Amino acid sequence: LGQGQEPVAEKALDRMFVEGGWVMLQNIELVARWLPKLEKLLEVCAETGHSDFRCFLSAEPPLDPRARTMPESILQSAIKIANQPPTDIKANMRVALATFGEALFKEAPKPELFKPVLFALAFFHAAVLGRRRFGSLGFSRSYPFSTGDFTVCAGVLRSYMELRDSVPWSDLRCIVGDIMYGGHVTDAWDRRCISAYLETLLSPRLLEQKSEFALAPGLKSFSQGTFADARAHVNDKVPAESPILFGLHPNAELAQLIAQADEVFYSILELSGAGGPTGDSGRRVVSTKETMVLQVLTELQVKLPNPRSVGEIKAKVVDRGSPYTVFLLQEIERLNALLAELKRNLAELEQGLSGMLNISDEMDALFTNLFTNAVPPSWLQACGQSGPTGSYNCKSLMAWFADILLRDKQLLEWAKDPNKILPSVWISGLFN
Repeated sequence: LGQGQEPVAEKALDRMFVEGGWVMLQNIELVARWLPKLEKLLEVCAETGHSDFRCFLSAEPPLDPRARTMPESILQSAIKIANQPPTDIKANMRVALATFGEALFKEAPKPELFKPVLFALAFFHAAVLGRRRFGSLGFSRSYPFSTGDFTVCAGVLRSYMELRDSVPWSDLRCIVGDIMYGGHVTDAWDRRCISAYLETLLSPRLLEQKSEFALAPGLKSFSQGTFADARAHVNDKVPAESPILFGLHPNAELAQLIAQADEVFYSILELSGAGGPTGDSGRRVVSTKETMVLQVLTELQVKLPNPRSVGEIKAKVVDRGSPYTVFLLQEIERLNALLAELKRNLAELEQGLSGMLNISDEMDALFTNLFTNAVPPSWLQACGQSGPTGSYNCKSLMAWFADILLRDKQLLEWAKDPNKILPSVWISGLFN
């Protein structure tokens, strides 16, 4: 699926819905706006469609694990199969070597050169994949490294071995680090990290029989034997998993485990609270999820300040060309836009919960955010705390909202006399 493929998919569904057959829709995450229509089509097919009709869907997970792009009814009615890539070095090396199998090891040109370098490439591939689980400590951004990158690099190595009598180390490092894997990398420091890996792993010492060079503590490169021997070498010699294997401090694992625990508890919180136990009289003993959200919504509406009048502030200004005055007016305008967005969203959700409006996807997402005490992405975007690499906010909703109130207090104090700058300014409380 992709741009312009929605009509093709609809025709295939309509035909197989009547005749009976299988439809495979791939990469449905690329057509997020079309998914509600797909949801309705599948509901109709499930009720009145041919008994032999089947629909298979494939999708990649979103970069933000908390993003909700898939309709809930599709997830509930479907048989789900997840292919989660491994994160440890040993499993990633086994997967990388298994992409070729025994055939490549038998037909390898100049095996005394080819096998050690291929094994080092497999270790490098496993290392860069494993670093991703450490978040920003591993790489500044999440890069889509895949087995395909390793396959192409192995093909390049084989071509070199067929045409040359020695390993062109600099050429190989350039192709692997700057083109194949480096082609995904957009951050200069991440590119430097990959280059450092390759400078260490792909060197002539790799081929020296009596050298003490090791890919990792206790792990020397594989040089002789069959594919089964290479797998056994990985199983027996790869050391225990540790951040040190990736060149990271041991405390990096603490940050990773904390992030995993946060994600688990967030999922539990998100899935809980739909109802509560009832007493003998049938009345609820605890607050429902909706009641809790209404309490938070009311608290935010009561504390939310009204937008400030830019016209009144401009009337007090003597020198409108002053950079401090221009900056103050820009800050107030951005704060007003944010307050208007918050006020509109909260009012719409209140009307939706009371039955005056239909609950939209945006309202449902806001409802979940209020219940889980998370800042909605649209508010972060209006606040300038969301960018191409994700959110820059690390605070809960109530802590974030308290900061907004402090921002308003600072600007209101400054606006009393816009011709003078405050004796002290809270820099991180400014938008620009």
